[in-house]
Amino acid sequence: MAKERKAGEVVALKNIRMDNKKEGDGEAYAYLLNVLAPEHCSPATLDAKDPVQRANLVLDLAELMDCKRYLTPKDIVEGSTNLNLAFVAQIFHQRNGLSTDNKKISFTEMMTDDEQMFREERCFRLWINSSGITSYVNSLFEDVRNGWVLLEVLDNIFPGSVNWKQAT
Repeated sequence: MAKERKAGEVVALKNIRMDNKKEGDGEAYAYLLNVLAPEHCSPATLDAKDPVQRANLVLDLAELMDCKRYLTPKDIVEGSTNLNLAFVAQIFHQRNGLSTDNKKISFTEMMTDDEQMFREERCFRLWINSSGITSYVNSLFEDVRNGWVLLEVLDNIFPGSVNWKQAT
């Protein structure tokens, strides 16, 4: 059941629940736990040939991460859907793999409310200008104040929705 892996081979897990259920040997869990908790990882987990032994080592690794042990090696090997899903949820609850490094804060998290408002205004203004209307919007708040531009956009999106004879 266990696949032989070459040294340094990259393993892609598309759906851990289905990968584990298909293989039934806990190999997907072993790779996941080795990535999420490298300080607890052991090469013996991936080297184990017996699926039950590997599943037991996976559960030992999970215990080191403070995951409660309500799953048995047999549940992993047999691919018990609900128990394995709960196990994956518990693993990601303890370790989600997201960085807590403060140096890697995204640009949007550093923006103040004024900068976000400017960004939204700019996006809306660009959307209006790209909608194919005849008017050009330089300043959203000033140029849209009388509503004419909004009528043009509305008529462009839903042709015939504006009665231009009544618009002033």
